[in-house]
Amino acid sequence: MFSYDVRIRGEKAYYSMGLSFRIVCALFFVFLLVGLVLTIQGEGLSFSLLIPFFIMLILLLSLLYRDEWVFDNGKKEAVMIFGLACFIKRRTIPYSDIKWIEVTHFLKGIEEGSELVKKPSWKHPEQIVLSIRLNDEETKYDLEIMSDKKSGGKVDRNASYLSSFTGLALHFDKVRDTGRTLRR
Repeated sequence: MFSYDVRIRGEKAYYSMGLSFRIVCALFFVFLLVGLVLTIQGEGLSFSLLIPFFIMLILLLSLLYRDEWVFDNGKKEAVMIFGLACFIKRRTIPYSDIKWIEVTHFLKGIEEGSELVKKPSWKHPEQIVLSIRLNDEETKYDLEIMSDKKSGGKVDRNASYLSSFTGLALHFDKVRDTGRTLRR
């Protein structure tokens, strides 16, 4: 699984997949391509070559897929970009339409408001969501959803980076317990 990260360049902050994910996909693609070409030259085409070809196709799609947010302080807008290769959709949201950047938690597999399970378990792990909430209170765009345990505070840090960079308000549904105690 890959995770997203914040990169700041000038007046823009990019929230997207890390470069390491694309590098790993490209390396595996090249190794499989070289192996496939050498195998075809030596042995010819066979039915068993469909498996590496299918894996190469998945790696190529992973390389061409775009899912990122660009926060432009110069234009005071957030741009959502997603799609595959040249088939990309963009949606621009002015900062004035954004109420806040929010971090919320939920239990996987449990509907909101349900009284079935109150504590996380192996069957219902806690998930964390980084979202942008618009001024109309109902519309929100999820930037990232992942296991709270795997997050290790990274989603909270990314939300703080984005909030401090853009000047937008930040809202947490609960405070993270870091395990540290404050001394007076």
